[in-house]
Order: sequence, then structure tokens, then C-alpha cells
Amino acid sequence: MEFLGTTQTASYCGPKKACGISVLPPVAPAPVIQECYQPYYLPGYRYLNSWRPSLFYKVSNTQTCPDEGATCRSALRPPTILPAVRSALFCRYSPHDWDQSNQLQIRAAEASRLWAGRLMGDSMRLMQDKDQLTRQMQEGTRRNLGQRLSDIGFWKSELSYELERLLNENHSLDAVKRRLECMAEELNCPLQVALECQYQREKRIGIDLVHDNVEKNLIREVDLLKCCQEQMRKLAQRIDIQMRVSVPETWAKFSNDNIRHSQNMRANSVRLREEAQNLFDVLLDQMWKQFTNTNLAFNARIAEVTDVKNKLQTQLAK
Repeated sequence: MEFLGTTQTASYCGPKKACGISVLPPVAPAPVIQECYQPYYLPGYRYLNSWRPSLFYKVSNTQTCPDEGATCRSALRPPTILPAVRSALFCRYSPHDWDQSNQLQIRAAEASRLWAGRLMGDSMRLMQDKDQLTRQMQEGTRRNLGQRLSDIGFWKSELSYELERLLNENHSLDAVKRRLECMAEELNCPLQVALECQYQREKRIGIDLVHDNVEKNLIREVDLLKCCQEQMRKLAQRIDIQMRVSVPETWAKFSNDNIRHSQNMRANSVRLREEAQNLFDVLLDQMWKQFTNTNLAFNARIAEVTDVKNKLQTQLAK
């Protein structure tokens, strides 16, 4: 080994001598050896130059003379140390710095572990709280849904019952309506008879054209028949309107309102049906009385005319 720490102007640092053989070309100069070490800087650390090497050692090459077989040793020229290599030699850290860096990393890792543990604990507590709150909300929602389903079932049964009764009442009301319309049409026959009687009585001549009780009763009968027809038709129209609003097309309102509405409509239907029945009885009684009075007036008038006729015939026979 050769000592490489001397100056480059020493006498033994000159060019390499030949081994006595002039035919061989001179040996090429030895390659320059450079250090490639790059320091590693930790963040926040200062530049340290407390330690640097001052000596370099290198194993020299040996050459053997081909003719004599002797080993020639010659001193090689030491390599030139570049400025970049020299600056790299002053960037080394000491073991104390290495220990401090490791301690800082250990403390940072411990702090991160503790922070992660606290965060995990907080996350677990938050998950448990939210899970408990979710279960409570699910239980409350389940109870509310069960109660709501029970209420819906109850209102559905009530609505079905009221709807069935309302439909039955509408059927009865429809029968009454058809009866009113039929009776209003049937009154046309006695009305035509009364009008025909009035028309025939207008054909009387002279003193026989008297406004007697028959004439008065015929006028009252015609007016009564027309009034009865009008009342029956008006009541039939009211029943038709009632039937249109009795059964709702959609049950969009609240169930309680629908039940109350159904009960009110059913009560109105019952009241109209009773009113129609009372009207039947009253009108039939009035028409029968008027028919009887008209017949009695006719009979009395016929008797009077017959008596006058007999008297005239007796007088003419004398």
C-alpha cells in the first residue's frame, strides 16, 4: 500500500519509470478515484462538520516485467481531490446526531400512535352512540308504524261500513226518485180528464154557461194536479242532486271527515225519503178529496139540471 496523503510536488510523485524495456509503450496513468458519497440531511438539522477523515488509502497496482519476470513497484501519482468530493467529506453526522434523530422519530411515532389511539377510541364511542340512537329511533318508528297501521285498519273498517250503508240508502232513495217521476207522469191522465171536462163545459149555450161549483172544482183540480206534478218533479231533482254528492269519487279527505260527511248525507237521504213519503200521503189525500168534491158537485149539478128539465117537461105537457 502507498501513502496517498502527501503533496503532489514531492519527488516520488513524478511520472512512472519504465522497467528497462524500451520497446513497450509507456503505462497509462492510473484512473482518478472519486468518492460518490452524498450526505443525507434530515429536516431541521443543522450543518455539522465535527468529524471528517484526513487520510485516504489505496492499494496500488503491480506490474511484472515480461522479460525478467521481476515485479516492479513504482509509486503512482495520487489522485486529485475535486472540490465537490471535499465538500462531501465535511457533511457527515456524528453518532450523537444519529441518536437524537432516532429519539425524535421514536417520540413522533409514539405521539402519532397515542393520537391514533385516542381517535380510534373517540370513533368507537361515536359509533356506539350513533348505533344506540339509531336503534332507539327504529324502535320509536316501529311503534308509530304499528299504531298507524292499527288506526288505518280501524278507519278502513269504519269507512267500509259507512260506505255500505250509504250505498244501501242511495238505492232506497233511487227507488223513491223513480216512484216520484212515475207518479208525476201518471198525473197527466187525470189532468187531461179535468182539462177535457173544462173544454166540454165551455160548449154550453146561453144561460147554461154558469160558473157553478163544478167549474170551480174543476179549476181547483187542474191547479192541484199541476202543483202536485211540480212538487214531485222538484223533489225528484233534489233527490238526484243528493245522490250525486252522497258517494264521493275519491276519499281524499281525512277519514273522520269522510265518516261525518257520509253520516250527514245519509241523514239527508233519510229526511228526503220521509218527506217524499209524507208528500205522497198528503197529495194523494188532497187529490182524492178534490176528486170526491168534483164528483159530488157533478152529481148535484146533474140532479139540479134533471129537476129543472123535468119541471120544464111537465110544464110543456100541460
